[in-house]
Amino acid sequence: MGPMKATSLRDRGEHMSYTHTTKDGVTDLMAALWVDRNWRYFIASTSTTRPGTPYDRLRWRPGEATAARVALTVL
Repeated sequence: MGPMKATSLRDRGEHMSYTHTTKDGVTDLMAALWVDRNWRYFIASTSTTRPGTPYDRLRWRPGEATAARVALTVL
């Protein structure tokens, strides 16, 4: 976590990842950091950082007079 906290990520959408590999070359842990409104950290023992299948999520977004549902694509 130390190197991730010392990084200079500032803008929304920036991200980085680290992996921990055993002596025989097997990746056993992965840590991901990305900037949304706040910094988000996740540590996992499965999965990958390779691109996946994009999907859409409906979210409420405020407008000037009312809120509206918008489709956001998550990559």
